[in-house]
Amino acid sequence: FKALSYAWGSTDTPQAELVMSSTSSNYNSGTLGVQRNLYEALRYLHFPTKRQTLWMNAICINQEDLDEMNKQIKRMKSLYEIARHVVVWLGPSSDNSDLECLTLSR
Repeated sequence: FKALSYAWGSTDTPQAELVMSSTSSNYNSGTLGVQRNLYEALRYLHFPTKRQTLWMNAICINQEDLDEMNKQIKRMKSLYEIARHVVVWLGPSSDNSDLECLTLSR
């Protein structure tokens, strides 16, 4: 699986509706409100012809259950360690950010 690390953004940031569909009886279909930055990351990482499994805390951890959140947050380090890939999303590109990332990679 791929683990997605991303900047949460402000809680004042407008949320987006993520539409989930599943043909598996193990998962429910429906919509889920997510922060705009996560929505943008998922749109960018979506490959319609390639099946992939993504782990992201805002969806995989019940954000309304503080006990579960406290337990799962302690496990996040090991989740990132065992992930096949860790994707870091800082947000969409903006004024010269592509150039800055290229400079950092040298």
